[in-house]
Amino acid sequence: MGREFEVGIFTTDTHTVNLKAGGVNPLKVGDGITAVIVEACREAASDMQKAAFFADRRWFEVKVTGAHWTAELITTLNSVIAVAKITLPFIVVGSLILLFVIAAKL
Repeated sequence: MGREFEVGIFTTDTHTVNLKAGGVNPLKVGDGITAVIVEACREAASDMQKAAFFADRRWFEVKVTGAHWTAELITTLNSVIAVAKITLPFIVVGSLILLFVIAAKL
């Protein structure tokens, strides 16, 4: 075979910049994944067959949410829950009264 291959490892999460609960969780190269990738590439190269492929390029926008958006979401949810705690009993009692009124007319 004698072909050179380049392998890219992609993740949807940016471990090097995300902080969760005060800790950092970086994606490291030396965790043994390199040997697994090299072996997988060798195995794939030894089993190659003729193939056809189609390549296309699409541009799309990705909205990256950060700490500000997360804090805003949590604040909004807390507000909704606080309002629901007050209004939910009124809605339940009102629904029961309406149900009894409708049942009495039948």
